[in-house]
Amino acid sequence: MQIKRKWKFLLLSLISISLLFSTINLSITLKEEREEKEKIKNELLQTVKEKRAIKEDLEEMTRLKIDTQLKLDEERRKTKILEAKIDSERRERRFLMAKLKKKKERIEELLTELEKRKQRETNLNKLLNKIKQEKEKLASQLKEREKKRITLDKIVVRPKKFCGEVLIVNDEFNFLMIDLGKKDGLSAGTILGVWRDGELLGKIRVEEVYSNISEASILEGKGISEGNKVKSFINSDYSDEK
Repeated sequence: MQIKRKWKFLLLSLISISLLFSTINLSITLKEEREEKEKIKNELLQTVKEKRAIKEDLEEMTRLKIDTQLKLDEERRKTKILEAKIDSERRERRFLMAKLKKKKERIEELLTELEKRKQRETNLNKLLNKIKQEKEKLASQLKEREKKRITLDKIVVRPKKFCGEVLIVNDEFNFLMIDLGKKDGLSAGTILGVWRDGELLGKIRVEEVYSNISEASILEGKGISEGNKVKSFINSDYSDEK
């Protein structure tokens, strides 16, 4: 009977010890779980903070990206405006260079024309000096004839047929010089026609006659130039000399 009691006591002791260990293990497990939960909670809070920080960084990056894109678009717009301005300046420069080139060419043409005019003026002055000398010589001869009082018989002369060439034309003073003179029997007041390639250009009147050349005024006509033919009219009929 006592043995049974001992066994029962021993069994109860074992059960109590087992329950104690179980309780201790459970307490340890609960403590570990609490610590684990606390750790997880802290990690979760840290994750939330990190997520919030990442979100803020992402928003900042998005804002910076938008600002950068806006600045980039503005720079592109300015670049296009600058390129358009540069292109316009290049076109204007090419236009000005072409205009300058034309002006230089025109200046060269004017200088060449001026040189030609100077040469023609020199030739004209030489010819005018020659005419002046002829005129002075003629005046001297007329004075000598006046001194000698030579009386000439009246001579009836048939109209002569003249054929010469225009030497100089001065449209400003409406006169020209021809290569016909006293040696050809030409006299002041004679009416002559100016021709080119068989076409009548105009009519002139001889004003001053010298030895080899004569001065004439243009009565009518246009387009008369150096080298045109000078011919006389027969009975004032233009068609006779065509």
